[in-house]
Amino acid sequence: MKSKVFFSIILLVYTLKISSQIHFEKGYFITNGNERIECLIKNLDWKNNPTEFEYKVSENAEIQNASIETVKEFTVYDVLRYTRKTVEIEKSSSNVSNLSTSRNPTFTNETLFLKVLIEGSTSLYLYEKSNLEKFFYSTSAQDIEQLVYIQYTSSDSKIRENNYFRQQLFNALKCGKAADNKVSVLRYENTDLVNFFRNFNTCKKVLFTNWQREKKKGKLVLNLRAGIANNGLEYNNPEISGPRVVSFQDKLSPIYGVEIEYIMPFNKNKWAFFGEPLYQFYNQKAIIDDETYETKYSSIDLSLGLRHYFFLDDNFKFYINASIISSVILDNTVTRTDALDRSLIISLKSTSPNFGAGIGFKCNNKFGVEIRANSARNLASGSQSLVSKYNSITLLLSYSLF
Repeated sequence: MKSKVFFSIILLVYTLKISSQIHFEKGYFITNGNERIECLIKNLDWKNNPTEFEYKVSENAEIQNASIETVKEFTVYDVLRYTRKTVEIEKSSSNVSNLSTSRNPTFTNETLFLKVLIEGSTSLYLYEKSNLEKFFYSTSAQDIEQLVYIQYTSSDSKIRENNYFRQQLFNALKCGKAADNKVSVLRYENTDLVNFFRNFNTCKKVLFTNWQREKKKGKLVLNLRAGIANNGLEYNNPEISGPRVVSFQDKLSPIYGVEIEYIMPFNKNKWAFFGEPLYQFYNQKAIIDDETYETKYSSIDLSLGLRHYFFLDDNFKFYINASIISSVILDNTVTRTDALDRSLIISLKSTSPNFGAGIGFKCNNKFGVEIRANSARNLASGSQSLVSKYNSITLLLSYSLF
């Protein structure tokens, strides 16, 4: 039964589609034929530059798709703008484990939706994918061009930087000695470059639009957790029971702990990582013929997982999550007592990791409830002879402290 619940939740994680509160917001897009379509655009607060988006021509109209092949530009009013550009782009990584060995850029020709950060006679754009950030600029006298910054490993195995973007800006954007001096210390980062282009346009006394909103930050949440676990255990091994299987009946036990959750600052705060230590215990007896079997198990389960939220409205949200679970064992023994009151005690030192899948609901970002099913865990993973299946389904209540 527990395994069916577990796999049902896993199936739900992959197949569930729910109407979530990512709003369709007022905006427009421009087609290849330069037609401007006023519409409602589904703003996903994209972490990576999109290649398509969903829209509706009115509140009650059907949802349609538009892609980079047919759209030159799309805008969500007062929020964001993406513009299609065919550019020469170099995509060298800044990941220390994957650095280039050359300081020279290698360009490829691609057509991309670039995010507009500063728009005016001098404009700044961003291409972002995973941890890769590449910036572009254009002026009234110059077509769009990438600002080049490369971290690379030199022949002496040291990490060095090609800061050619500073030379590009020094040559192309001049407005007083103060601006020239700032170029020499400019970092290849969103905040620095946005401030530089904003100050340059201000210095030139030209109109411009700053599309860059204050950079969002992730949110750390501490949840108190308490609930009930329905646990069951089965052993199958001659060392304990001869040819028989020893099945211990399911038993309800309290469970409690804390959860630390990090809500990521993109995609409308729909994704979160969580870590959770939970204390649990299971003590049960089984009688087979003239023998009594007793198991005592207690542990602190350490869960690490990923959570996805679906917003129902401003006060209620539904979520699904998946996690991997390891245990710190506090007690793990099996005792067999025969008709002559002779006892054999087996103490087990390790368990196998297992997986959890859960469905939950949260109200006012304070109160929550979750049902979670865990895959079977072998409580005797350190034994060469014992085999066990420990299953659990938990009902958890939560309260957010912050």
